[in-house]
Amino acid sequence: MVFEVGIGTSQNWDPEKAAEEAILNAKKSLSGNPSLCFMFSTIHYAKNNGFKKILNKIFTKIPVSTPLVGCTTPGYITNCHCGTKGIIILLINSEEIQVFETYATKTKQAPIKAVKKVINQIKKFEPQNYKNKILIEFTSGPTMPTLPIFKKINLIKSQRIGNIFCKLLPLTSIIGYGVAKDDEILNIIDSELKDYYLIGGANIDDGNLSCNYQFFKNKVLTNSIVGLCIYTNKNIIVDGFLEMQKASNDFEITKTDRSRRIIKEIENFPATEKFLEKTGLDEIAFKNKSLLYRTTLFYPVGFTEKPNSSTAIGAIYGNNILLGHKLIGNKCYILSSSGKFILETPMKLEKYFSSKKSLMFVSGCETGLEALGKKIYIQQEKLLEFTHNTPFITIFFGGEHYKKPNEKSEIRTHSFNSIII
Repeated sequence: MVFEVGIGTSQNWDPEKAAEEAILNAKKSLSGNPSLCFMFSTIHYAKNNGFKKILNKIFTKIPVSTPLVGCTTPGYITNCHCGTKGIIILLINSEEIQVFETYATKTKQAPIKAVKKVINQIKKFEPQNYKNKILIEFTSGPTMPTLPIFKKINLIKSQRIGNIFCKLLPLTSIIGYGVAKDDEILNIIDSELKDYYLIGGANIDDGNLSCNYQFFKNKVLTNSIVGLCIYTNKNIIVDGFLEMQKASNDFEITKTDRSRRIIKEIENFPATEKFLEKTGLDEIAFKNKSLLYRTTLFYPVGFTEKPNSSTAIGAIYGNNILLGHKLIGNKCYILSSSGKFILETPMKLEKYFSSKKSLMFVSGCETGLEALGKKIYIQQEKLLEFTHNTPFITIFFGGEHYKKPNEKSEIRTHSFNSIII
C-alpha cells in the first residue's frame, strides 16, 4: 500500500515565493494529493502578514480540504537541508492512515478548557479499526512580557521588586504571556487519551521568547494548541533521550510558591544564592539579561522522582527562580551538557534502523540548536549515516513532549524525542 512522504524547504525572503518553492519540492515525492500537511516556519516571515500569505499560497497547490497544522520554530533539520531561517513543509500521501486535525485557543489563560475541547473533538472522530493512534501536537510556548522600564522581564536583581513580580506573575497569563502551561495540558491528555502515542512540543520564536504562532488550515493563531491525529496499522516506535547529564548531587526544595513553578528556597537558603553555589557560577552571570539567558539555558533542573523529565529556568526575580514547568516532587538536581554530548545523542536511535522506515519526526530542543550553532549540519550528517534514506524532520521547541500508550507523558527541555513510522 502507498505511504509517500515529501519534504520541502525554502529560505527565500519573500513568503509567497518561499511557500511555492517548499510545497512544490515536497510534492515531487508524491504520486497523488497529500493526506495531510505540516508547515513550520521561522519567525522571519511574521511581518506584513507573511504567515497568512504562506498558508494561502500552499492551498493554491494542494486541495483546500487537506488537513494542515504547524507552528513557528527556531530551526530545523531535514534530509536535504538544515538551518535557522526558512519554511519547512512535510506532506504524507497514504492509503494506510486516517487523519483528524483540531485546535483550541487561550492555552495560557485556560489550559484545561482548551485541551478538553481538543480531546472532545478527537473522541468524536476517533475510528475504531486501527491498532495505533498518534497525536502530534504543538502548544504555544513561553513568552516573556516587555515593559518600557524593565524591557524583557527575565531578570530582576532587587529582592523587593522580585517578590512583587512573583505575586503579579499570574496576571501575565491573562494577557497571553508567561509559561506555556503545557504540563497541565499533557496531564489531561495522559488521563483522557491513554492509548495514544504523542510527539510534539511548546513552540517558540527564535529563542527571544517574544511571540510564537500556531497554524491550522489557513488560520494563523497565537496562544493556542493545534493537533493532528494519525490512525494507522503500521508499526510505531517512540523513544527519546535527554541531551544532558547529571551535574550535581540531589538537593531539596524547601519553599515554593503555590503554583510550584517558583523556587523560593533551596535547603532553607535563598534559591538564587544556592543555585549559584550548586552550579559553581559566579554572580557575574546575573549582571545582565543576555548573560542570564546564556547561563541558565545550559543548567536546567532535573527531578529525582522522574529522572527522564527536566525543566528550564525561565527567569530570576531577586532570590526567586521561575521554572518553565511545575516541580515534580521536592528533590532536584542540576543538569549540564556539551556540544559533543548533544551531537552523540541521536545515535541512540540507530538500533531502530536495520532497514529503511517510512518517516521519522523528531522533537528537539532549542538549547541544542543554540549550543551547536553553525555545526547543526553535523547532527544532520549523523542522522543521514544510519537512517537508510528514511525521510526525517527535526523541529526545535522550547519544551519537548513525547508519550507511549498507557504511559505518562515526558515533558522536558534539552532532549531529543522521535516517532518512527
